[in-house]
This record gives sequence, C-alpha cells and structure tokens, in this order.
Amino acid sequence: MNANDRKIFGTLFFSIFAAVTGVGIVVPLLPVYAHDLGASGIYIGLIFGAFSLSRTFFLPYFGRRSDKKGRKPLIVTGLFSYAVISVAFILSKGVEALIVIRFIQGITSAMIMPVVQAYVGDITPKGKEGWIMGLFNMSLFIGLSAGPLLGGVIKDRFSLQGAFACMGILSILGFALSLLFLPPVTDEHVVKKGLPPLAWSKIMKDRTIIGLFAYRLVHTACIGIIWGFLPVLADTDFSISASAIGILVMIGVCVSGIIQIPMGWIADRVNRKVMVFLGGLITTGAVYGFNHATGFNYLFWDSVAFGIGGGIAMPALMAAAVLRGSLIDAMGSVMALLTVAHSLGMLIGSVMAGVMMDMFDLKLAFTLGAAVMILGTILFMACTWRTDLNTGATPPPRRPKYPRSDMAIPFSPIGVIHTPFTDLTGMPIQPAGARDVIGKIVLDPQYEPGLKDLDGFSHLILIYHFHRSKGFQMTVEPFLDTVARGLFATRAPRRPNPIGLSIVRLLNVEKNELTVQGIDVLDQTPLLDIKPWVPAFDIQGEVRVGWMEKRQGHAHEQKSDDRFVEEKRKR
Repeated sequence: MNANDRKIFGTLFFSIFAAVTGVGIVVPLLPVYAHDLGASGIYIGLIFGAFSLSRTFFLPYFGRRSDKKGRKPLIVTGLFSYAVISVAFILSKGVEALIVIRFIQGITSAMIMPVVQAYVGDITPKGKEGWIMGLFNMSLFIGLSAGPLLGGVIKDRFSLQGAFACMGILSILGFALSLLFLPPVTDEHVVKKGLPPLAWSKIMKDRTIIGLFAYRLVHTACIGIIWGFLPVLADTDFSISASAIGILVMIGVCVSGIIQIPMGWIADRVNRKVMVFLGGLITTGAVYGFNHATGFNYLFWDSVAFGIGGGIAMPALMAAAVLRGSLIDAMGSVMALLTVAHSLGMLIGSVMAGVMMDMFDLKLAFTLGAAVMILGTILFMACTWRTDLNTGATPPPRRPKYPRSDMAIPFSPIGVIHTPFTDLTGMPIQPAGARDVIGKIVLDPQYEPGLKDLDGFSHLILIYHFHRSKGFQMTVEPFLDTVARGLFATRAPRRPNPIGLSIVRLLNVEKNELTVQGIDVLDQTPLLDIKPWVPAFDIQGEVRVGWMEKRQGHAHEQKSDDRFVEEKRKR
C-alpha cells in the first residue's frame, strides 16, 4: 500500500470509528427506552427492523452507484445525514417516531458502510486482504464496543438526549475528516479504471458470493437477537443497570475487535474456509448459551464467546469478499450485497426474537438463533466447497475428450478504451477510416508493470469486447456490401464470441494510460489484451481478400449505420 493509499485508509478508519461510536452510544439504549414507553416485543423488533428494511432496499443502488460515480460523495453525504438524524432522535416523543427515524437512518447507512468497505477493498494489496480488512474492522468493532459503554454512562449520569447529542457530534467529526482528507473522486481507483460494473445477474449466480452472503446473514441475525433483546433479558430477568447492560453489549464486540488484526493476519496464511467454519461453531454455542443464563457473570462470558466466534470468522469472510470483488471487478456491488445480508439478518433476527418473546418465551429466541446459525454455516461450506478462498481459484472442470461448444472460457477486462464515439451509428468501421482519431486506453493499475518496453513499438494490436453486441446470425449484410455474407467472412460485430481487433498507432505511454491514434471503437469498450504489431510476424506475402477485393478501398469513408444495433433488430 503506497503513501496515498495509507492516507486514504487512515481517513476512512478514523471517520468510520467516530461515526460508529456515535451510533453505538444510542442503539443499545433504544430497546430499553422503547420498553419504558410501553412498546411490546414486536415494536422493539420494528425499531431495529425498520432500519434494516430501508437499508436493504437502498444498498444495491448505492453500491452500484459508487462503482460508477466514485465513493467519496456518498460517504460524506451519509456521515452528515447521521448528524441531522441525531437531532431528530432528540425531538422524538413516541415509539412510532422512533420507527420512522430508524427507517430514514437505514437509507443513510446504505450510503456509508458498503461504500467505505469497497473503498478499502480498492486500495488493498493482493494477498493482504485479511490483514487490511482485519485492521479496518477494528474501527467498527472498537467503535461499537466503546459506544454502548459510553451510552450507558451518559444515560445514567445525564440523559438519553445527551447520548443522542454525542452521536451527532461524532458524526460531524467523521464527516469533516472524510470531506477534507479523502482525495477527489477523479483520483479514486474505481473511477480511473473506467470499467462498467458487472451485471447483477452474474454476481447473484456466483456460488462463492452466495455462500458469503448466507454466513453474513445468519451471523447478523444472531447479532440482531443479542442487540435487540439481551438488554431486555438483562433488565427484566436480572434487573441489571443500564451501565452493566452497556458492558454486556460492548464486551462481545470489543473482544471481536481486539482479535481482528491477529485473525486477519492468520487469514492471509491459513485456510480461510476453516476459520469461518470454526467461528460459526463457536458462535452457535455462544448464542445457544444465552438460553441458560443465570446472571450477569454468565451473560458476560457468553458474550465474550460470541465475540471470539465473530472475531475468528469475519476477517476471513471479508478477506474472501474483497478478493472476490477484485476478481470480478465489482467491489462496490459485492460489499453492498454483504451489507444487504447484514441488514436482512438484523431484520430477521430482531423480528424473529420479538415474535418468540410475545408468543412463547424470550429465552427461546436464542435457541432459534443458534439453529439458524448452524444451518447458515453448513450452507456456506456447501457453496464454497470447490473455491479456494485464499486465491479465489476454483478447480477446473474435468477436461472433455473432445471440444465442447458449451464450454465456458472466462475473460476479464484489463482496462477500458476511451474514444470520441458514443453512438453505434456514424462511426468508422475500420482503423483505416479513423486515421486521425485519438483515443486513450486506461489499464487497471495492477497491469501497469506489463507495459514495460511497450513504448519501443509504433503500433499495437488491441483485442477488445463488443460490449454492446447482443446475439448473432450466421449470415449478415456487412457495412461494405448489400449482399448477405457468411458471418465468418465478415468483420460484423454481432458474433458468437463478440471479440474485436484493431491495429492502432501508439503515441504515448504514461503510467497505466496509453494514447493511441487510428482508433475505431466505441467509447467505454472493455479491453481484453494488447499485443505489439510486428510486420515480419503479421504481414503475409501473397493474400486474397475474397468478396472485399473490390470494396476494401471504401473502408476509408464508410461509416457505420444501425444494421447491427440491438434496438433496431428488436423492432
């Protein structure tokens, strides 16, 4: 991690620490406050569930938007909104108002957590995902552990409104740090890449992401049960003070935060899947143990065990998520999905426990939480069974005895091509018709070392993906003809494998950016490969050009029309 990325990491760390500490001051006090106002278990569940519900709906949008437009605007807007919401808490007078405020707070939260985690993932060096995410998670866990302790003390010595005011002050501090010290959006890695986000349909079918999602869901459901109803259990069954309740909520988070760094370091060196599985077993036992609580000491050590389980599993889980997001170029989307799992887990856990409290007995909610936790751990293992979570690799399929037409051959863009052409119609059909057109190629920074010695070549072969091409036909009417020709005897863009090739002049190489001349492709085209053009290798002696013999000279002035545009084909 270079000096600039370390500055970004430090800014994100302290900004989120301040904001999360402020939230942690308030959240554990809400159940007791609502219970004192006469709220039933269902209403307490809704206070937490409203937050999770609204955040769940907005997370995919904000995660996707951060992949397209950058991270900083969403982060600073969300942190400032948290401060405004703290004022709304102070002015609220009833349970219904608390539910509404928490619903709005959920929307605000969707702007912050997944985007910040995606930003950290962007700047994480490969092979250090566990260490970096473990270090960053300390900001969350320490903030969440210090918050409840401070909240209990503030409430006991001052008032609940004082706790809300502290939340607002800390949120403003996080906002100021991010606004002043995060670099401009144009300098962010995700913006420099310029790659279009991966389709949601492809992300949602990834078995590894499904497994990560499932584990995060059930683990957070257990957190929802503990955060929402451990304070009620401690208050009603054992008459524990607000300060002591703060300690109970804090200690599990604190223990988990303390071991984040060593567990992250270990996650980069041992099997991450085993760490998640072990953490799941410990968490299951801890949640079940709350059903047999006898007093403060029992609740304290059971909370410690819960924190240990999460501290072992979460650095490995988040390291695997960062690696997966990097491999598929969808960091913001992957982090948004995991935060969706977090929100759904809080909703499911809190509402499920509320129903159990009203219909049966509160302690049975912890038994049900343990059952859900073990099922989610098993599902995680099933979905990631064939994936190496330390490298992201999956075992190759058994090699067929003969070539198969349904064999998938995955490719990932190495960069993006920027040109003046934004419309599929009216642009050159070959480099010969674009001799004066200047374009820029921006490579993913990880491929910059591969550009060494390239400036010694005058021309390059660009291999790219026709990303706007959908479907194909085996006979087409090419741009240079009015007669249907066999697809493979043309250079039509709609092909079984929509791959394009252009030879361009190289003008300049600057870090991970290339300036080229004679580019004939659409703006934002994903680049698959670059090769130097060498006449002795690529020019043949005697050639035939088939039906193009009498038409090749027209390529200089021929422009594309709408014959291969998908919208026209549908009409």
